[in-house]
Amino acid sequence: MLRYNGVGIEEMIGASINFYPNPTADGTFTIDYDVTIQSVQMIDMLGRVVEAAVDLETGSVDGTTLAPGKYMVEVTIENERTIVQQVVITK
Repeated sequence: MLRYNGVGIEEMIGASINFYPNPTADGTFTIDYDVTIQSVQMIDMLGRVVEAAVDLETGSVDGTTLAPGKYMVEVTIENERTIVQQVVITK
């Protein structure tokens, strides 16, 4: 599995993926993309996968039930490539 972290994503995979708003005041954010997303996981700073509703069609993520803090969002795209981006929930 290939992993990419935030900087220079477009150059490495020829794709555009953006997370907004970040930070998010209510826990909801959108993943804007031009590639096929296979899965999205939210991971807390202790490395635990946390539950958040994800709509792969629209790229919307509902983290309203999550506590304020930093989370890693792991997005698996075509060819099993993984992109990891930090998202901050401020509430």
